[in-house]
Amino acid sequence: MKQHFLRLFDYDHVANGLIVTALRDAPPTGNDRPQVLMAHLLASSYSWLLRCQGKSSLSVDLWPKPHWGEMESLKESNAQGWKAYLESTTDFEEKLTYQNQSGKTYTNVVGDLLAHVINHGTHHRAQIGQLLKEGGLAHLPVTDYIAYLRLKGL
Repeated sequence: MKQHFLRLFDYDHVANGLIVTALRDAPPTGNDRPQVLMAHLLASSYSWLLRCQGKSSLSVDLWPKPHWGEMESLKESNAQGWKAYLESTTDFEEKLTYQNQSGKTYTNVVGDLLAHVINHGTHHRAQIGQLLKEGGLAHLPVTDYIAYLRLKGL
């Protein structure tokens, strides 16, 4: 299970990098929605990392203003943080109690929370890709999981 999640979170990091690069290279359209979604994706991943580490995420702004330097930095620190968390985790069936941004308390299984983080990222990358396509980007990066596996020779 650990190797599976390590692979998924590496995929998430690679896919996020491809989308950040596409956002930087895309022709300006006057629509900042793709950048806003990317900033949200990265902030929410960080929020879930804090929760999984048993820390509060209440101070995390889930919809920050997009800033290239901060997005790049958060993308990298998220990847390092998730890898360290996953390396240290031994029980993916453990129940984790946390608070959402409104302060409401929930309990879920760690493996389910990890699956949510990955699915949330995939969802928003697809939205960003659609917006980039509508904005005139001719070629979107390939962010499919199977393409990642082929790239890694897995």
